[in-house]
Amino acid sequence: MRRSLRPFALLALGLLFFLPAQAQRRKKNNTPAPAPSTAFASAFPETQRVFVGPDYWTNPLQDWSVVKGRLECRVSALNRNVHLLTRELKPGGGNLDMRVQLGFLQHDTIRSRHNYVGFRLGARGQFDDYRDNALFGKGLDVGITAFGELFIGDPARATALTPMDLHLPLDLRVQVHQQHDAYAITLEAYDHISGKLLEQLADTLSGDLSGSLALVSHFEGIISRESQPSVWFMNWEASGSKLSAHPERAYGPILFSHYTLSRNVLKLTAQLAPLGPDDGHTVRLEGQQGDSWQLLGEAAIDPDARTATFRLPGWDASQEVPYRLSVDLREQAGLKTHSWAGTFRAEPDGSEPLVVAGFTGNNDLGFPNNDITQNVAAHDPDFLFFSGDQIYEGVGGYGHTTEPVETAMLDYLRKWYLFGWTYRELMKDRPSICMPDDHDVYHGNIWGAGGIAAPGEGSAYDRQDAGGYKMPPRFVRMVERTQTSHLPDPYDPRPVAQGIGVYFTDMTYGGVSFAIVEDR
Repeated sequence: MRRSLRPFALLALGLLFFLPAQAQRRKKNNTPAPAPSTAFASAFPETQRVFVGPDYWTNPLQDWSVVKGRLECRVSALNRNVHLLTRELKPGGGNLDMRVQLGFLQHDTIRSRHNYVGFRLGARGQFDDYRDNALFGKGLDVGITAFGELFIGDPARATALTPMDLHLPLDLRVQVHQQHDAYAITLEAYDHISGKLLEQLADTLSGDLSGSLALVSHFEGIISRESQPSVWFMNWEASGSKLSAHPERAYGPILFSHYTLSRNVLKLTAQLAPLGPDDGHTVRLEGQQGDSWQLLGEAAIDPDARTATFRLPGWDASQEVPYRLSVDLREQAGLKTHSWAGTFRAEPDGSEPLVVAGFTGNNDLGFPNNDITQNVAAHDPDFLFFSGDQIYEGVGGYGHTTEPVETAMLDYLRKWYLFGWTYRELMKDRPSICMPDDHDVYHGNIWGAGGIAAPGEGSAYDRQDAGGYKMPPRFVRMVERTQTSHLPDPYDPRPVAQGIGVYFTDMTYGGVSFAIVEDR
């Protein structure tokens, strides 16, 4: 006879339920690593892909790409930015010297002081976390207006006797020096070809200047997206005593993983960033045996979901096995292998209550939800259950995109990557169940109706409540791959209407059988 579980509930951004348990602290290597260099220099590769690189977070994902050694903003729209994850401005004194080469891509149609490109200094969010800074951080913008003038702070105040020629590539340089309780800021623009100084501007900022560093493209009143690229950047460099280095904050190209174990069958899905044609097309999974690593499998990367899924039958569930996932990424110097590591836990033997942490409704109001993840980790649950709405349409700002489907998928993936950025440290070391709900497929109050398409006519509310999916089947299949491809094999794998897959199944773990019921 199984013991009855007596969960208690903790409400925060989502619903958490789990049994009290002693946290099992794992031994860590406390040997300090050598201090990394604080200086930074970009090295965008000679390739084309949406994923800019592990050092960066792009807002939003679908609006930026690497194109033959340059970073390009593909749209002319409000507050597009690329944050540097592995460096930041630390509080207190010091100096900064930062520069970048840039070029306007739509200089003949956007001449306005309200439109500009440049740097964002000291971007900070609400929660004193670098991920929050990269997503919602506000800072001091400095740069060049589309009218050809330098500005510090407010671009509307920019003035110049002779506006710069924006047809030419420019070098933008900002220097920050502490002066008593303030910072002296000097901004300079150079002709990249001749090296001639074109304009210089200086100002003083009182108060603190700390937080994230970013490149910015900001254009108002531009309706067209794909047809209006705004700017390119390359050779982004930063140095100075005010910089601190954080190589551990790199994110990607393998962003996170989640796995299940049931009846000695282990399934794992690796979630990747959107890679390009010159990057690796497969992911390798290795398990550690003693002092060596053994190849457990190699899986192709799905071109839409950007996932690689492994199925390992005959798994010895009594053993704890460290694992690592690896993929090759094209960098300026050639292909480089990047890895993400975790641990396959030994399955509980049923002698103790099974500890489950459950989550539902993952919004961004407290992103990255450190209070939730830290408290869950303290209880050291046996596995995790994400019951739906892992994302909402508005997560991360910038609304949501529904067409074309290729762009809509990138829009979803950015929100899904935020989910992984929050929970990946929990998911990598224990099994997790994940089930999509309505908002995961950009739908409110969805009635899947066996996979049919929702009516194309009527109001948004009429369409969403009439049955079927509003989004194309390719989009729905992509969402299901990201969230459910690691689940135990479906009971009946035959797809429903429009070729949409299914995932209803069961999972036996730790002496308890769970029904995974799909209600679409």
